Amino acid sequence: MEEILPALDQELVKGAFAGKNFKEYFFADATNESLKAVVKDIIG
Repeated sequence: MEEILPALDQELVKGAFAGKNFKEYFFADATNESLKAVVKDIIG
């Protein structure tokens, strides 16, 4: 997943992650630190 997300259209990925509670739930529950870093880089 860490390799796939950066290769996708970034506006599409940002839109998918733009949900009302995405940041709160994702970062609270995610256990994969490298995936968390990739998502953080994408959404800012």
